[in-house]
Amino acid sequence: MFKRQREERFNLSFLDVMACGLGAVILILILVKFSDNTPVPSDEVQRLEQELAALKAQSEALNDALNDSTNQASQNDELRTLIADRIRRLQVTKSSLDEEIKQQQANVAKLEQEIKAQAPKVAADPIPTPQNKEQTYLLGLKVEGSRIVILIDSSASMTDESLIEVIGRKFGTDSEKKAGPKWQRTQAIARWLMARLPEKARFSVVTFNQAAKHLGKSQTMLANDTSALGSVIKDLNETVPTHGTNLQAALKKAQQVMPNMTHLYLVTDGLPTLVDKNSG
Repeated sequence: MFKRQREERFNLSFLDVMACGLGAVILILILVKFSDNTPVPSDEVQRLEQELAALKAQSEALNDALNDSTNQASQNDELRTLIADRIRRLQVTKSSLDEEIKQQQANVAKLEQEIKAQAPKVAADPIPTPQNKEQTYLLGLKVEGSRIVILIDSSASMTDESLIEVIGRKFGTDSEKKAGPKWQRTQAIARWLMARLPEKARFSVVTFNQAAKHLGKSQTMLANDTSALGSVIKDLNETVPTHGTNLQAALKKAQQVMPNMTHLYLVTDGLPTLVDKNSG
């Protein structure tokens, strides 16, 4: 009797376990079927598709940019190669030209030395003669003679070119008269003549307007006496061109200072305007 009761209790517990397991299986099947039948929202699908398309477009753009950069880099490499080759050729040409220039310079220097060696020796002027980029000579004139007199017109007409300008300077100051362009040229001519006097000659310089006077420390001087030349230049710089022109007085003064003169040089701008009162 006791044994039978124990077997009945065991069977009841096993059925309970089986029932619970069956229920769990059924629940799983229900859940799986529910998940299969639940649709994904269309908005989410559309968003994901748009993101995918954007990523593809970005990828394609990056690929295109990479290809362009690669092509550009290749072109730049070719251009750099061409430029480097051009630079090398130019450097070779420059080197060749530099050598040719050096050779030409050497030839010119050699020719200059030959010309300098063959040129006649010219003594330096005993007095300075500023040129102001003009000719350093009077065409066709050579200073010659052993006893020379230089007559320099210092009348008012020697200040400027036109009559109006001469009249204007006539009423100006002594500095304005001495600054006249024609008088400046006259002084330059006088210096040029004195700078080219024969070395052993004696000379005298006389300025004249309405009267005549000799310049320098004495009536006659030696051409190789630099102090005498300096004294003449000093007096000439202090001379003020004014009054009329009396050539007769100048010739008398020249005969007085050097009676035995051999050559006479006259610097004037025209005919005389005055004569001595006692002349016929």
